[in-house]
Amino acid sequence: MSKDKIKIDVDLLLDNDVDLSFLNKLSRIDSLYVYETIHDILDSKSHKVMCEKLSEFYRELSHNIKVDTGLRVGDIWRINNGSI
Repeated sequence: MSKDKIKIDVDLLLDNDVDLSFLNKLSRIDSLYVYETIHDILDSKSHKVMCEKLSEFYRELSHNIKVDTGLRVGDIWRINNGSI
């Protein structure tokens, strides 16, 4: 079964004052997973390795938000701040 992709025009939603506060609840993460991942990152052997792991985790979270909501993190920030 294929998913239909919907392109959301964030500017249009913002211009028309559409209430999108529900988006904050659409993306779910496992708090224990986040805790363990941050613990692993902070326990890195070097500053360089820690930065690499943190960057990888950051990308992973961004990807998961996109998968969960269909929107990029930047779009959700814009919606939450009501700015373009």
